[in-house]
This record gives sequence, C-alpha cells and structure tokens, in this order.
Amino acid sequence: MKPKVLLLFLFISFNTLSQSQNFKGKYLRNLIVSEKDTIRYKLNLNSDGTFFFHSYTYNERDVPIIVNRYGKGNWIVSDLLISFVTKEEDIDQKHQLNFTNTTARFITKHHRDISDKVVHNRLLFFESDIDWIPKVEMFKQ
Repeated sequence: MKPKVLLLFLFISFNTLSQSQNFKGKYLRNLIVSEKDTIRYKLNLNSDGTFFFHSYTYNERDVPIIVNRYGKGNWIVSDLLISFVTKEEDIDQKHQLNFTNTTARFITKHHRDISDKVVHNRLLFFESDIDWIPKVEMFKQ
C-alpha cells in the first residue's frame, strides 16, 4: 500500500511542477502615441521576488522632452495573477511610483492547447492606483 501512495504523491508533485509558469524575466512594450511621441515600458521580475519598473516617454518635436518614471518593490503570484507591493523604503528620489494595489494577469498559451495558434507570454495590468497602468500590456522577452 505504501508504494502506491508514494507513486501517487510523486505523480501529483511532478504534474504540479510541470504546470508551473516561469513568471520571472524581462517584460517590454513600446507604444507609438503619435508620429513623434513614443512610450517605452520596461519591467524586470526578479527570482528573489523583487521588481523594477521603468517608463520612458520621448517627444521628438522641436524641443525633445524626456520623462522617466521608476518604481520598485516586491511581487507575489497567486494562480496567474501577479500582485505588486511597494514599501515605504522602496520609494526614494528616483523610484517614485507606488505599485501597491497593482495587479496583472499572466497570459500564456494553455498547456492543453495543441493548435498552431501563437500566444505570446505577456502581462496585462488590470488594476492599479496609478491611473495610467490599467490596460497596459507588456510582452515577455
């Protein structure tokens, strides 16, 4: 009886591990707002549970305007939802974005989908206290 229980436990463990997603990595998105306005979003999800965010806006009109926005903190995963938390010590002169109450969904091709459909791994932000973050979609590199 014990070997059967052990085999069942191992089967369930390997099945669970094989379905786990690899969320960590770099996510990028370039948005061309107009002919001369570009916004670039960069997000690094580190394996130690920390993240770094950089938003870069560039305007090529008569006088170039460059706007940089930075944020950092911690991230945790629940199902396919990634929640971000910024502590007080994470906010400084450079990193002024507070990502607390920000949530994103990890979108990937389902492991049972055997079609030729190409689905790029990405994050879709859908909730945040930062008013311009919801609906931003960033692709994994």
